[in-house]
Parts: sequence; structure tokens; C-alpha cells
Amino acid sequence: MSRRKRQRVSADRHIAAEDVVLPATVLKFLQDGGVCIEKLRKSVAACANGEQRRFVRVSLRRPVDLGAVEEQLGYSLESVEWLPGMWAVDGRARLAACDAYQGGYVYGLDAASAAAAVVLGAQPGERVLDLCCAPGAKLCYIAELMGDRGTIIGIDSAENRLRVCKSILSKYGLQSPELHHADGRTWDGREFDRVLVDAECTHDGSVKHLAKHLVSGRSQVLEEQTFSPERLASIAALQLALLENGARAVRKGGTLVYATCSLTTTQNEQVLARFLGSDRGARFSVLSLRDRYGNPTLPRSFSTFMR
Repeated sequence: MSRRKRQRVSADRHIAAEDVVLPATVLKFLQDGGVCIEKLRKSVAACANGEQRRFVRVSLRRPVDLGAVEEQLGYSLESVEWLPGMWAVDGRARLAACDAYQGGYVYGLDAASAAAAVVLGAQPGERVLDLCCAPGAKLCYIAELMGDRGTIIGIDSAENRLRVCKSILSKYGLQSPELHHADGRTWDGREFDRVLVDAECTHDGSVKHLAKHLVSGRSQVLEEQTFSPERLASIAALQLALLENGARAVRKGGTLVYATCSLTTTQNEQVLARFLGSDRGARFSVLSLRDRYGNPTLPRSFSTFMR
């Protein structure tokens, strides 16, 4: 569904793919993880130039005047048919300046993040666990997909991010989620119908995150904070521990979703292979998302299991 369009022109310098320089440590890690560097550079450049679409979520519980939203954004909205309430818009759109955003009717959410919430398949009245819930946009989406009815537990180890999550839930008027400050690797909970493990990762699948660092001269910060040898050595173990604890929490016949913001096999396929090769993982069967949803464009960086 397309709506009327107005144009804005960016005065910023145009970024070419060859301008996107990856630090050696980052480059090697991504190459070893099977990432196509050429495509990644092109995507980062497109994002920096505002040429890549961004995505917004419209409240499923509150009436929203989409025409007024378009008028304020200055760009048309295009429905993402298989993600309820999700719309694509020009990457140059300034969502924060929109009244509907300020009022809690519209918010930003990546399509890949929304996809993880949709394939979780949570239904009104179910028991749902989000093991790494902050900063909360995805948790809000899950709650709205459930009609804000059911038991929704959000866990996160970062207290400051949980405060942001609490603020977001309040802004969008959601009552069902219950937040806990805890380590997702050890938090003890059982018999959930659905469990989402959106694990901490290197965020290399977020081109906006990469563009912020690589195009603005902050590549050293990216290398030191996200791709340091110490962090890379520990992150796969963290992801596996989160996945294993999520598996403990889901009831027999329930659904477990593992998701990351990484494109690397190191943080996706390899973690899943280790989990499925364990005694606990052997009790799960992998669900085919393409067979289940009939959509060939589903991102590969999350997987769904049924116990």
C-alpha cells in the first residue's frame, strides 16, 4: 500500500561504498563469519546517505491518522504486509519530529526486530518470556500483538536500559509486561508458552549502527568497544548460555525463538549447531519459517524451535 509522497533533498556529502573503511579486526571477524563485505559496505553507504528505507510501527490499539503522519514526515508510508502495523518510509524521514511519535502512536522498529516478534507467535492470554528485553521496542510490539493480555515477563541485566524500557512501555500505554533486572543466563523461570532470546551480539547486521561509527570517524571506538578480542572471545559463550536458559524456561510444546542483530555464522548458525547438538537442544525440533509464513524474504539471522 503506497501513499502520497513529498520530496526532501539532503545537503550532506554523498558517501560511496569505498568510503566505508572497516578496521582490520572488524574486517577479519566479519569475513570469517561469512559476511559479504562488498554488500555490507554498499548498505552502510546507502544508510549514511539516507537512501535505505527505515521502518516505523503504528499502534495496533490506538487509531492513527496515517495521512497526518505522512504530512509531518514529508514522505509516503508503504505497508509491510506480513508485519502487522509496520510501515516503510524514506530513510531521511525524521520520526522524532512527528506528533504521532511524541504522543505514543508511532515508533521506530527495524523490520528484522519486528519479524522476530511476529514469528514468536504469542497469543492473548499466553505466558511469554523476553529474556533480553531492553530497550523495549520489540517487547512493546509483542504486547500489542497479544492485545496487552497475558503474562509477559521482560528480563535484562542492564538496569539503565530497563529504565528506558519502563519509560517506553508507559509512553505506549502497555500494562501487561512485567520487568525484572536479572542475568538472562541464570534467571529461573519455567513453563512459558513462548520464549524470545534476542541475544547480545556485535550488531554488525545493523547498518545504522555501523554507519554511525564508520562514516563519522568513530571506527576506533567501534573496534575497541564492540570487536575487542576480549568481547569476541566471550560473546558466543554468552549467546549459548542465554539460549540454553531460554530452553529451560519453555514448556513442552512451546516455542523458542533465537535472534541476533549479526550477519555472522559465528553468532547464528554456529551457536545454534552447538545448542542443537546438546542434550537439551536435542529435545527441540526446528521450524521452517518460510514454510510457516510463505515469505521468501525472511531474515536468516534468527531461528525458531518447538519443544
